[in-house]
Amino acid sequence: MDYIEADVTCEHEWKDIYVAWLSEAGYDSFEETPSGIKGYILKELFDKNRLLEIIRSDDRVVIHEPETKNWNEEWEKNFPMVEVNAHCIIRAPFHKLSKPYGYDIIIQPKMSFGTGHHSTTRLVMNEMMQHDFTGKKVFDYGSGTGVLSILAAKLGSNAIYAIDNDEWSFANAMENAELNRVDFIGIQLGTLDDMKETGFDFILANINKNIILESLRQLVDKLKPYGKLFTSGFFASDVEDITQAAQQYHLNFVLLKTENNWAMSLYQKSE
Repeated sequence: MDYIEADVTCEHEWKDIYVAWLSEAGYDSFEETPSGIKGYILKELFDKNRLLEIIRSDDRVVIHEPETKNWNEEWEKNFPMVEVNAHCIIRAPFHKLSKPYGYDIIIQPKMSFGTGHHSTTRLVMNEMMQHDFTGKKVFDYGSGTGVLSILAAKLGSNAIYAIDNDEWSFANAMENAELNRVDFIGIQLGTLDDMKETGFDFILANINKNIILESLRQLVDKLKPYGKLFTSGFFASDVEDITQAAQQYHLNFVLLKTENNWAMSLYQKSE
């Protein structure tokens, strides 16, 4: 596969924001640089005008067509372990632990979202560990690597359903479930309409603001009374819009947590 590289110059606090915007435009892997970030997109998907709409300045981005290489291999080489907190680690199969963790999650590095390196994934995982998942029924919407489903299993859930519309993410999540010996997770390739299960105690939706807003009614319908919806994948400035929409569907705001301008908000369904 041939890729285009966009080398973006930006301040540190803008790096995560540009990663989010570029992800929505089709860029599927990123590299942090001293001056900003590099984003990579398949050559056939590259649109310079769309890129400049995001960056808004010709002099802040340099476009390259790098030599053909195995990008998945390059990504794997630069995949560091992620300590979510003192009790939880996310690592690749080739990493060796220097100390034990209560929750040791193995992710085979691929170019799919949910490796734990992003603030939103860590925010959701940290909040999940504050709740009792034992015997609970869980739905992971937009599951990516399956990392949230895997944590739910390690927290005690034995009825987990996950769905993603990206074939690469679906295959990677299947692989990761097997690596973590939690292959009872029901992982599907498809959209929310394809998920027929209902009656969930917890729904995990780490996607983005627009998809969450579009999906709220269906997600609420899938929750049990007093079930909880974990939402992330958006900025702290978006929380008010999501909370207002949630209230229309009888979802009560519970709490908000933030990291580097990113947010995780938790809601609970009324009776």
